[in-house]
Amino acid sequence: GNNPLAMTRFQVVAGNPSYIAMADASSLLGVMCLMVSAFMRFKGRTPHIAIAGKHGNPCGAGVNWDRGSEVEARKRALMGDTTAVMGGELITNFPITDELGQAAYKAPSGIGRELWGLDEVLAPAISENIIELMGKKAKRRLLVNPALARPQFPAEKWSYRQLHGDDWLRQRAPEFVLSPNNITHWTNGPIANGSLDDLIIAFACCWRASSNTVA
Repeated sequence: GNNPLAMTRFQVVAGNPSYIAMADASSLLGVMCLMVSAFMRFKGRTPHIAIAGKHGNPCGAGVNWDRGSEVEARKRALMGDTTAVMGGELITNFPITDELGQAAYKAPSGIGRELWGLDEVLAPAISENIIELMGKKAKRRLLVNPALARPQFPAEKWSYRQLHGDDWLRQRAPEFVLSPNNITHWTNGPIANGSLDDLIIAFACCWRASSNTVA
């Protein structure tokens, strides 16, 4: 296909992605695309976004609008559920620099372990130093795709799920994106910017999650 974010268009710069790793990455990618699309509809622009996941389900997400705020977005994502993110995934719409990579590698004091223990990281780019550092773990997968800097909601017509044997379920692919005209009433007046960010994050994460336990 011609989708620039197709999983086959990601470059593997460390590790050897397994079947499960690719499926988990694809699930988080769907959350990222949905969140970006919602931000564009409400605000016409996109913040720095980081989403942490476990088994492809969001267990933490952070956004920040400030210039140079990538560190804060990454921190908010990883601190969402510091237990669930162990052995999990991280996806960002910004490059992983040396500074960001160190922060995503070494955990802060107080969470009960020295390292975050991420198994998979997806970003538009990852610095060579961080590839060398994080790639030392045999089962850690690092994937890059410049198109992640500008994620687009996929225009897929159908979604499929295999059943026992050779049967398949087919239904229309989900295409709903929260936008201002979907909201007809604010209980206590128009929502503040920070709360609007929370609403968009909650919409994207909960709508795309397949596990209520994780989300």
